Amino acid sequence: MPLPLTARFWKRLAADQRGAYMVEFAIIAPVVITLVLGTIDLGYLSYVRATLESVTRDAARQAITRTSGCMIDRSSTIEDIVKDSMKTFIDGGTPVSVTVRSYRGGFESVGQPEPLINDVNGNGQYDEGDSYEDINGDGEWSPDQGTLGDLGGPGDVVVYTTNFQAQTLFLGLPLMFSQDIVNMRASTVVRNEPYTCDE
Repeated sequence: MPLPLTARFWKRLAADQRGAYMVEFAIIAPVVITLVLGTIDLGYLSYVRATLESVTRDAARQAITRTSGCMIDRSSTIEDIVKDSMKTFIDGGTPVSVTVRSYRGGFESVGQPEPLINDVNGNGQYDEGDSYEDINGDGEWSPDQGTLGDLGGPGDVVVYTTNFQAQTLFLGLPLMFSQDIVNMRASTVVRNEPYTCDE
C-alpha cells in the first residue's frame, strides 16, 4: 500500500542531507570567530601590559640616576618618558598617569602602615584614640607610611606606579567581558642614589 503524500514528503525530508553543512557552519562559525578574535585581543593586551611594565622600570631608572643630569621636576619627566613610550597605544588621548610614593625606612617599609605607639585596646590595629608615629607627615594615621607625591631624597626607596587605559583591538564586539577599555597598572620599587644633585 503506497504511503500518503504527506507521509512520503516527511520521510523524504528526513533523509535529505543537502544544506546540513550550512546549518552546522551557521552554528559553529560565531563561536570560532569569537575565540580567534578574543585570543588576538588577549595577546595584544598582554603585549601592552609588558610594554607598560618595561617603560615604568626604565622611567624609574632614569629618575634615580644622574644620566639626565639633575632634573628639577623628575615627576613630569618620568610621566613624559612613559607617555612618549606608550604613544603607540594611545588613541584619542587615553590617560597615562604616574604616581610616586617615597619611603625613608628602606624596602621593608614599603606598603606598611604607620606604626602604633600606644595601642589602647591591644588589638594590633589602629583605632580612634590610638597614638601613632606620623612618618609621612600628613597629620593622620595612614595604612601606607609612604609619602605620596614625594620623589624622596638620597637613599630613599621610591615606588613608581603607572596607570594606563588600553583600548581593545575589536571595539564594540562582545569580547573581554564587553569592555572596550582595560585599566592597567605597573609598579616598580627602586632606591634613589645616595647623593644629592650638588655632590
